[in-house]
Amino acid sequence: MKRSLVIYLGFMVLLLLAGCQNGGQDASKDVGKDAGEPEPEAVDESVFDEPVTLTLWNKAMGIIDQEKADELFAPALEKYPNLTIEMLQDVNIEEMMAAGTVPDLIATSNYSLLQEIDRELAGDMSDFFEAKGIPLDQFNPAIVENLNHFAELTGKPGAIYGMPVSMNQGVLAYNKDIFDQFGVSYPEAGMTWDEVIELSKQVTGNVGGTDYIGLSTGGPQMLTRPRSLSVVDENGKAAINTPEYTEVFKQLEQLYKIPGVINGDQYNYDFNFFMEERRLAMAPYWFAAFTSRIPILEEAGVNWGLTSFPTTSEHPDLGREIDYHLFLVPETAKNREAAMQAVAELVTEEAQTYLGKEVLRLSVLDNEDVRNAYAEGAGLYDQEELNEVFSVDPAPTPTPTLYDGEIYSILGEAQRKLAVDKVDINTVLREAEEEADAKIQELQEKES
Repeated sequence: MKRSLVIYLGFMVLLLLAGCQNGGQDASKDVGKDAGEPEPEAVDESVFDEPVTLTLWNKAMGIIDQEKADELFAPALEKYPNLTIEMLQDVNIEEMMAAGTVPDLIATSNYSLLQEIDRELAGDMSDFFEAKGIPLDQFNPAIVENLNHFAELTGKPGAIYGMPVSMNQGVLAYNKDIFDQFGVSYPEAGMTWDEVIELSKQVTGNVGGTDYIGLSTGGPQMLTRPRSLSVVDENGKAAINTPEYTEVFKQLEQLYKIPGVINGDQYNYDFNFFMEERRLAMAPYWFAAFTSRIPILEEAGVNWGLTSFPTTSEHPDLGREIDYHLFLVPETAKNREAAMQAVAELVTEEAQTYLGKEVLRLSVLDNEDVRNAYAEGAGLYDQEELNEVFSVDPAPTPTPTLYDGEIYSILGEAQRKLAVDKVDINTVLREAEEEADAKIQELQEKES
């Protein structure tokens, strides 16, 4: 059995045990050194007495070129004049590893963290956190919980596999002009998916010769991941044909029954349809991605608004799943100590405020004042908009596996069959689970 599957199954057992033994203890107390372990060595800042160049590979952290990297690391570059950040371009990480070298820093997100742990590119930073005096409870609780889950997954409670530096938040973007044309009130903070789908019926149709679509969800994971629904169960089998997935597909079915939503083979409408064609009334999206597109929205004349990401009646306080960006420092990095100290300078309150105001990076700190500084320097949002967006908390992520991407593709095809081919829910989920199980087996055989 492949090592990653063993890790996954072990993780599920640990989660079950933790649920029985911890009784819902604060996850922030679970990450840290075990009692009785030796004290870590003190942080040695003499590594910056001579010039140090840290190589940086951007795996999955948005668009980062050399200029943006220097902006991002400005707090560290200011403190350590001998420090230089060098972006690696056109990296083939497999070839680099085969040659016996690794980057000093890897920029990624929690979505890709399992893969980097599996490739042994995410070094444990817990000793450094303790030596530097960085408390885990300074971070957003959803981030701490996620870090703790990855530590349990590897069978190393207390391990910390990266330095969180920025995060994301789910939002519901809407076009005010479309709502005004239909004479319908704008969406409000705290609305559930059922309420948003019902609202979309009122803003789907033709006005003045133009066809408008009330809502597009994108892939099924837009609804399943915020519910923390995994695609693989504790036995390593696909977990798609379940009551929980059935409920999600029932919501999708309600959306597709609205006259005008399906046009031939088209049933999903991407953000360009919202941003450029201006015919989509509501679009669930990521806050950071929306912020980066405001200049295009303004140029296109979109009269936009933002509110909180849709919730469920079971968890009215939880929005989209946690998405955060972190720097990994491989155990074998040439300048590991300097790399850890450099990223540590990005999580002070001062640095996080700077990153929010000037670099448009949403703070990872559990600090409302620092968080509300987001995009303040660019004057993009008022406090009321921020309050609506932050009125729900990030949901826990599903348990990750290395098969998620393949299975989400299968789920996407199940969604198409439901919308376009009008296949019933029981059939599309049963067939999707059979196909997913076959794909898991195929991947396991290739990797054995």
